Amino acid sequence: MTRAPLRIFVRWEATVAGRRVGSGVKEGTIDLAQTLFVPAEFDIPEAARLARLTAQITMSAEVGQAKHEDRFDFRVFAPRKPLSGTFAAYDPAGDTTKLLHRLGCSAHEWDQGRQSRLIAIGRSALWGAHPSSRAGTIVRAGGRAVVFIQDPEFMRNRLVCALLAYVAPCFPVSAGHPVVMA
Repeated sequence: MTRAPLRIFVRWEATVAGRRVGSGVKEGTIDLAQTLFVPAEFDIPEAARLARLTAQITMSAEVGQAKHEDRFDFRVFAPRKPLSGTFAAYDPAGDTTKLLHRLGCSAHEWDQGRQSRLIAIGRSALWGAHPSSRAGTIVRAGGRAVVFIQDPEFMRNRLVCALLAYVAPCFPVSAGHPVVMA
């Protein structure tokens, strides 16, 4: 084993649906304990806009006398169509509403007095003030509520109390059911 820099040679090739879409070669030297990155950049063919395609990147490398080959299989998916729809948002921080806007949805602030078919309860919205029990009325009447991720501390320490206040009216539990009887 030597501490002197070693000669390297790296060759890679990318294929999509069996067709070569990119390749590259890197030659040089590498020092002891050095990490070397060789980017594999290529364009995805237009055919990927229509269907899911299988793809692969293969690589062969020589570092000094050592040789190595590797293969990475992956799939290429057509871009998703933007979401659409309108929803009412209970999102005090506004982050979830911004995210949904970027995905193609339109939103208005939920005034908690108006009937809405879909209510989005934003990320960490339950941490502070809570939406009124009107959400339960809307869900019982056939509306939908989507609750986005909440603060982990809230989930550990306060979730049960918050859920009982808002979910229990939506899903009545029979006191005589064996699951809830002592």
